[in-house]
Amino acid sequence: MLWVGVDIGGTFTDIVVYDEVTRQICTVKTPSLHENLTRGILTGLQKADTPLPSVSRLVHGTTIATNTVLEGKGARTAVVTTKGFRDVLELGYGNRVVLYTGISHIKSGQACTDHSLLFNSIRPLSTGPVNSISGA
Repeated sequence: MLWVGVDIGGTFTDIVVYDEVTRQICTVKTPSLHENLTRGILTGLQKADTPLPSVSRLVHGTTIATNTVLEGKGARTAVVTTKGFRDVLELGYGNRVVLYTGISHIKSGQACTDHSLLFNSIRPLSTGPVNSISGA
């Protein structure tokens, strides 16, 4: 059986296929099609010669939402994080002078969202508090 990992990005969809029997790994990159994101996945699986019935595990991730927030292209967005991680997106957005030192330069005005829309949670989130923040 095959394990498949999928990462849909703004430009490309990356597919990794792992064969449990042979222990071989196949990687494929296909264009992300914003009008139909599943098309990039199916095209990648075809390129990797991976029939759907042989897939026993599928893991999916995407950077589209994160990129939209970081680039300021989407709707007004609130960010809810575990306590202590409120500024994680902005910290990751900095330009590191030396990799792994934590020293970075963040240009003024680079905030990914209005600071009044950054929230900390001190415990696992449940539907009630999330809805109260979102106004749902």
